[in-house]
Amino acid sequence: MKRFLILAILLSLTVLPALSEEEEAQPVTISFTCVGDCTLGGVANHTASSEKMFARAVDKNGYEWFLEKVRYLFEADDFTLINLEGPLTTATEYEEKASFYFRGRPSDVQILTCSSVEVATLANNHSHNFRQAGYDETVKTLEEAGVGVCGYEQVYYASCKGVTVGFAGFDQWLSDDEQIRRVLTEARKNCDLLIVSYHGGIENSYGVSEAVRHAGRLSIDLGADLVVGNHSHVFSGIELYKGKYIIGSLGNFLFGGNTNPKDLTSTIFRQSFTVYPDGRIEDAGIDIIPASVSSVKGSNNCQPCVMENEHYALKHFNSVMRLSSFKAKDIKWLEDSFAVSHGLDK
Repeated sequence: MKRFLILAILLSLTVLPALSEEEEAQPVTISFTCVGDCTLGGVANHTASSEKMFARAVDKNGYEWFLEKVRYLFEADDFTLINLEGPLTTATEYEEKASFYFRGRPSDVQILTCSSVEVATLANNHSHNFRQAGYDETVKTLEEAGVGVCGYEQVYYASCKGVTVGFAGFDQWLSDDEQIRRVLTEARKNCDLLIVSYHGGIENSYGVSEAVRHAGRLSIDLGADLVVGNHSHVFSGIELYKGKYIIGSLGNFLFGGNTNPKDLTSTIFRQSFTVYPDGRIEDAGIDIIPASVSSVKGSNNCQPCVMENEHYALKHFNSVMRLSSFKAKDIKWLEDSFAVSHGLDK
């Protein structure tokens, strides 16, 4: 009996390691699509209100129309992140600190939910245009619709393929270094991947401002894996800092706040990360996609699209690269990226 018992124990010791190897966790890839300033609605305090024009466009075209030309990108990733520039609210009292007050209807949130937008940051200079009441209603509207919300003290956490992703957002006017340190130090403990949005810089400037550069580097020093900047309403370059990307600005995207912006070009940024079982994070490649805020020439119809004209697309891509701190041949591109498909990765 003892001989059989010993034999059984020996057999179990030889079988168990094989089983554990088969069941060992494998690395996973998490993908992100990031776009720029999105105003669902428009300016509410001018006679020729773009808010009313946007509402008419919704009523005429339906919610799915606005993002239908980029939906295939959003549906292919794990997370799509937007900067929601302006509240979705029924509030009527202005904050009285800005020349333009943006506002959309709470029902406009369906533009996001029907197009696979998972996360919105509210850390920007228009989120409080209709005071705290407007901000709070926006948070409630987004959360009830299933869209994750981040901004200031609020961090959004989501689980994907066994990986916890954290999203945080700050702006140049209501956030200081102390808040960034406090929020990101805590957030870093609670997630495997940390994505930060920062709203700041100089309007209509293609350069990366010192405020954005400082906040971006600080965020990465505190553990951020990617920093996405916005506010200037035009695109800018991208900095590679300690192996992580800081995007100065992606420009406007779905932007009802201006029917004829100075620059109709926009940038879509994609990045994938490989997350290993031991917690290591590896850049799996990026993509810089030339885009436009409008699907028609000469004006903004609030239907962003990927640029189809090869001449203008290459011009935009090269402009972003000239403003960036790296050369195309020195970084890792996604296999289906614009750079690879056009032979610009060499």
